[in-house]
Amino acid sequence: MKVKDSNIKVLDYLLPASEDTCSIVVSLNDEQRDTLAAVNQGVHDLWDLGRQIMLNWCITNKGIEVLSVPYFLAPGILSKNYSWSNGNQKTTQPAMNLIKGSRLLTRESLHQLAKTIGIKPALIKLPYNLTDILVDNHFVDEIVKRYSISYVEDGAVALFDIVRFSVYDTFDQVTLLNSLAYSINSAHNKLVENGLSVKFARTTTGDGFYIWNRDNSIQGNINLYHLMHIVLANNAISQIHSHGHTAPRLKAAFQIGQYYEYYQSESLQPTKYNYIVGDATVKLARMLEYALPGQILVGDFCSRLPRQKDGNRIMTEVDTVKFIDLLQGTLADLKGLVISDQEVDAIKCYLTGEKTEDDFLVSRYKVSDKHGFGHRVYNAKVNIYRENQDPIYLGLQDHNVNMTELERIPD
Repeated sequence: MKVKDSNIKVLDYLLPASEDTCSIVVSLNDEQRDTLAAVNQGVHDLWDLGRQIMLNWCITNKGIEVLSVPYFLAPGILSKNYSWSNGNQKTTQPAMNLIKGSRLLTRESLHQLAKTIGIKPALIKLPYNLTDILVDNHFVDEIVKRYSISYVEDGAVALFDIVRFSVYDTFDQVTLLNSLAYSINSAHNKLVENGLSVKFARTTTGDGFYIWNRDNSIQGNINLYHLMHIVLANNAISQIHSHGHTAPRLKAAFQIGQYYEYYQSESLQPTKYNYIVGDATVKLARMLEYALPGQILVGDFCSRLPRQKDGNRIMTEVDTVKFIDLLQGTLADLKGLVISDQEVDAIKCYLTGEKTEDDFLVSRYKVSDKHGFGHRVYNAKVNIYRENQDPIYLGLQDHNVNMTELERIPD
């Protein structure tokens, strides 16, 4: 098969999730690159400028088959439950699972699914057999996903919001966004230097940024929380040394929940960068509507997250209080991290509440949004201790919180 656009940059469609993946992508040989370029060209043609959404794909002797649906039919199709076999096991599950994780199915499963939906899969012929030239199926998956929508059931998302952003003039707004972007880049780099595996993505909200982690494990979500408080620490230091409106005052929120990832188009191609929308982002936005400058809020969530135990991947139920407890055991990993040329001695993260003689009670609050819906949240604090420097205190104390208290929960 001859690739229509010889100038296609297939690496643009294989955005690496880690440094290891990046090195693998760079090491692809000519046969692998030509084949992936052919995959991209075929999927691009099938995409038809966004009229079609890719669902799943399978490997054939001639290339790959891809099942796609018109975007206006996708909501109805994905809202149902379907029965099909993947291998020897027949299963019934929500169609939404079709756009979770890997899109690769066996050929039998793909055709059963196509028959159920009533749409015929399309064959994309390739110059080489994927198996013969040892192309990692992950790369094909990444290409297919760029022409699709991805559903994440329990993903961590953080939101940074610049306080009073709209009152600044345009140039100051750009400066403030650049300052926040630098704080995010610096925090990301510090985590990498400390040996933490990070797979973060971000998108602007206009007056801030959403940041989420493509690794939805417990540790991956914990790492995103660490990123959040390091961003806030970098920003706090920038405020001390800034002149004029060069460093923003922030408020931030963290939530684990459902969302969708998608790619917008640029020059008639999906961009390298993805966007998110969903229940998690809506809750974050509503939470921060009522947050005070400098405040950190954590949503009231209960999620089933994967973790490793004895070499096996198991699902564990984690609520907000347990999540904060779990991340305590990882704070030692950040010891030695450098913030403003000073090494970190210790970091303390906690949810605020009333301290009694025998216990510490975590307060849970309620905020009501402009639509009348209530959202339960926790107020969070982070204390960062450095060598020969004053501590960095992030967040607000419990007595400064301006929200309706629901209850106090034993820690």
